[in-house]
Amino acid sequence: MGNKALLDCLACRQCKKLKKCIINDEVNEFIEKAKKADAFVFGSPVYFAYPSARLLTFMDRAFYAYREAFMYKSATAVLSARRAGTTTSFDVINKYFTVASMLVISSTYWNHVYGG
Repeated sequence: MGNKALLDCLACRQCKKLKKCIINDEVNEFIEKAKKADAFVFGSPVYFAYPSARLLTFMDRAFYAYREAFMYKSATAVLSARRAGTTTSFDVINKYFTVASMLVISSTYWNHVYGG
């Protein structure tokens, strides 16, 4: 995602006509790459029992602007936390995958790591 500022979705719905977001930033660059990708790994630190706001802003805009870039492709989420919130965060990210008709890559256990 890079480290440049990301704007939230403006709910203008122009992306439905343009097949890209009207805010020209990393999200549109990612959508172009997503069209060619076979699978995705989305990772996030866990802040206050939720994925980072930056990741959710990014995913909101990318998945809403061009859902077709993700459909029927594989995806998984990986979370890193100090103590708690990984299960909730995992659920939130997986919802993007299922709403976009993606194949969720499972594991023999949760895709979480913990550290101090």
